[in-house]
Amino acid sequence: MIRCRQDSSNCGKIIATNKERVFQPSSPFRHAAEIHSVLAAPGLEGKKTLLLFSDGGPDHRVTYGSVQVSLLSLFTKLDLDHLIAARTCPTQSWINPAERCMSLLNLGLQNVSL
Repeated sequence: MIRCRQDSSNCGKIIATNKERVFQPSSPFRHAAEIHSVLAAPGLEGKKTLLLFSDGGPDHRVTYGSVQVSLLSLFTKLDLDHLIAARTCPTQSWINPAERCMSLLNLGLQNVSL
């Protein structure tokens, strides 16, 4: 759990998944399904706005039709009022809150092999 001030918007639990590349390939629809499984958990009902930041990788680039369709399916499945998908500028991943959390996770996993 991230410790933060009460008035901060950067609070919450970090959820990291480990996938096998051959049998669980990465795709925009897999990401949407994973986001749905996290956000459909008890206690998160009634949240009507979702803000997604990405680094613009091929599975997250909002200009691609497959990504737009996966986000549209997520929008309808979660019954959202607002879905905002933002992409950070190249080499500016420090702006993305998830990237800042992942840098801490990478420090903890140095010299570890799975």
